[in-house]
Amino acid sequence: MNMEHVAFYNLGALEPIPGHGENGLVRIPERVRRHLNERARFVGQGSVGIEIRFVTDAPVIDVYISVMEPEFSPRGTLRVYKGNLEVTTVEVVPGVMKFYRIQNPKWEEGCAGENMFKQGGFSKDVWRIICDRPTYILQGIDVHGHEIRPPRPKELPSCNWLAYGSSITNANLDGFIDVAAKYLKVQVQNKGFSGSCHLEKELVDYLLDECEYDFMSFELGINMRGWCTTEEFRKRVTYLINRLVVLNKPAVIISTFPNKHTGGYIAADAAPSDLEQALREEEYERIMEELVLGADCKKLLFIKGEEILTDMTGLRADLLHPTTYGSAVMGLKLAEKLKPFLQRWGLMEPDRAATQERCHIIQKDPEIQIENGRILLGKRLNDIENPYIVSKTQPHCVITKVKPEKEAEYKKLHDEIWDLVVKNGHLYHVRNYSIFKFEDMYVSFFEYVGDNFEEDMRKKNCLPITRKWQKLCRECYVEVDGKPELIFFDRF
Repeated sequence: MNMEHVAFYNLGALEPIPGHGENGLVRIPERVRRHLNERARFVGQGSVGIEIRFVTDAPVIDVYISVMEPEFSPRGTLRVYKGNLEVTTVEVVPGVMKFYRIQNPKWEEGCAGENMFKQGGFSKDVWRIICDRPTYILQGIDVHGHEIRPPRPKELPSCNWLAYGSSITNANLDGFIDVAAKYLKVQVQNKGFSGSCHLEKELVDYLLDECEYDFMSFELGINMRGWCTTEEFRKRVTYLINRLVVLNKPAVIISTFPNKHTGGYIAADAAPSDLEQALREEEYERIMEELVLGADCKKLLFIKGEEILTDMTGLRADLLHPTTYGSAVMGLKLAEKLKPFLQRWGLMEPDRAATQERCHIIQKDPEIQIENGRILLGKRLNDIENPYIVSKTQPHCVITKVKPEKEAEYKKLHDEIWDLVVKNGHLYHVRNYSIFKFEDMYVSFFEYVGDNFEEDMRKKNCLPITRKWQKLCRECYVEVDGKPELIFFDRF
């Protein structure tokens, strides 16, 4: 009944569910699920985030649908939207096929103008029936003789996000990815796997090769730390990163969110097995950072979980899963991180205010001039024609003198700079480092693209390999009063 006149979003396949019906709405096809861990085979069959979308002028709509027994609640819940606004929620009794009647919202008869409905990405004419976590079986939609059709592309958000992760991604219809998607005005495919996010090769291939998306996110680690060795974790993440580099689409890797096993929160007298998980979680994060930065792919972004979950009162009493409040905070934090990333790759329009901000202007291959305590790159800034402009990039410069007998050693330290020193710099948002000689001075220049320069430099300079390399460099500097003679410029 009108199945051919609706569109499905986040649907992996329509599959027969024994004892329920032929049109089971599943997120991951059975041919893929059979290769996953035991729990993932069950979770991948669920319907969370699957949307039934259509446009009709019918004042009354009957949806014939049933649901399998939910894992954590007595009934299923459908959330019904028209456009960007929630109309109602429908509780669905497990194992019973019946119709649920939906009626047009009261705004159809009200005084609200078009501007009220233009802020979320969906046309106000698009009906959206959104499933929660159990598996739903759709029999049909009755519009009582009125026309019905799938939405047109212009009636939907232009940006499509695919999100893979643990139960925190799997969540429900108010999870952090749903909050972030609503804030960013994008549509999100929920491919989360509650308790079973193991990053299997077959699932990676399916998500990357068969799903439609503009960008992806992968929230990793929490479901693997109890059983997966660091070697196996590295192997699985390496496969993912290599595939993403070749694919060359924007993708975000998110490490484990803070929880009771996270360093800084775990008790000092915790059981050895708990301490082992805490150490493994830290090692997982280091591996993800290293692999993302080592890939040297501009379309990959690494986000630490601690940057998204910043308020521990946002956790439930299990000290692992976020509350509704926690999900909301996390979603908004993630949206703040994703927005400039998506704007950079043309997936979101730039903010009008941002385009009017003062941009730092940087020339390639600059000639250094020093005037009144300021560094000028080539000509005066106001005279530069066709400059290379980088918004919100902070340029920094350091000038020093090197002992004549140490010049060869100092030059070698930079010509043959250690890989981990470069990776550590990238980890803490240092980009485009260069150094050259000007008269009797060495001038080093770099760009900082993070949010907290002092804190990032403190963390970077505490890393053992960076400290060792810096110590060798400092031994080459001319000293004044027992200290290296360094001149720092952070605005020019």
